[in-house]
Amino acid sequence: LSSSSAASDVYKRQLQEGSIDPNGILLTVAVEGMVCDFCAQAIQKVFLKKEQVAGITVDLDNQNVIIALKEDTDITDNIIEDLFINAGYNVSEINRKKL
Repeated sequence: LSSSSAASDVYKRQLQEGSIDPNGILLTVAVEGMVCDFCAQAIQKVFLKKEQVAGITVDLDNQNVIIALKEDTDITDNIIEDLFINAGYNVSEINRKKL
């Protein structure tokens, strides 16, 4: 799956945690090193603490994380990368889609 089709697929269904704001931004982050459910839960906790985040899905099979941001909010790529690096993962790509 490409990142854009992964984001579209997630938009059609609910996220693992939280929700999708129909007026927000959907981020698809390609992440290296996530291998287990514990990894997924750790990433979910980190991002759900951010007030900009409405919901999140971690896809271990495709090594990506889809983050739904609330309307009129944003998180810079640098902050996203720092959050992943501090959690022990590398980011290879970040795609944004305005809903």
